[in-house]
Amino acid sequence: ARPQPGAHARLGVGGGRGGVAQELLDRGRDRGGLLGRGGPAAQLDPGPGGALLSVAAHAPGSVSAVPELPVFDQETVLSAISPGEAIERVREGFVEYAGGEWTMPPKVYLDAYPNGDFRAMPAKGAGLAILKWVTSFPRNPQAGLPVVMGMICVSSSSDGEPLALVDVRSVTALRTGAVAAVASLALARDDAASVGIVGCGLHGTWAARCLAAAEYGPGICFDPDPEAAGALAGELGWEAGSREDVTRLDEEVTR
Repeated sequence: ARPQPGAHARLGVGGGRGGVAQELLDRGRDRGGLLGRGGPAAQLDPGPGGALLSVAAHAPGSVSAVPELPVFDQETVLSAISPGEAIERVREGFVEYAGGEWTMPPKVYLDAYPNGDFRAMPAKGAGLAILKWVTSFPRNPQAGLPVVMGMICVSSSSDGEPLALVDVRSVTALRTGAVAAVASLALARDDAASVGIVGCGLHGTWAARCLAAAEYGPGICFDPDPEAAGALAGELGWEAGSREDVTRLDEEVTR
């Protein structure tokens, strides 16, 4: 990987929320432009701290050089996609998958006992082929590392051209939080309002943010770490409480 040259245009963060989503996740609104050579895909900017990945040919004249590949880090993704947009994108994803617009083979596990495992999750639709390569290493926090790490590889399904690498933690957090909101909107009682969050780590935090964006709340946050519960409750204007307090509420999310 190498630093991004200054000639590339800014995407997402500089242009407001939704930039990355419009380029990579938009349902067919400008898919030809994203996949077309020299079009918007060639100008994608991963933003500060990001990089463009470039791979040289094996030998002069033997094969064409691989084009530069945008890399979108966690900060760029989370800055570009709001909880409300994540909810709408996930809802659309469920509808499109149910309608046969996307195919998603079963995930494949690669065991790394006793430390954890790797998971490969392929999907194809809307002119894209995607592979989510993600880890689950529960002991990692003891070494100061996240439990979940990895990347999402995005390619054109028409010719196989690599289009981007996207941080997996940010997308997983947004997806997990948005699913909580989509499920609540579809399944909860019409008069349900209050929210209980058990576990205020990355995924619990985004579940709470997405539920708040869906106009649920106020809520109560519980975590074995009182500071984590207090920080999330303070951010949303909710309360920190006990696990027993949480279980008495309309909507309970456990992460």
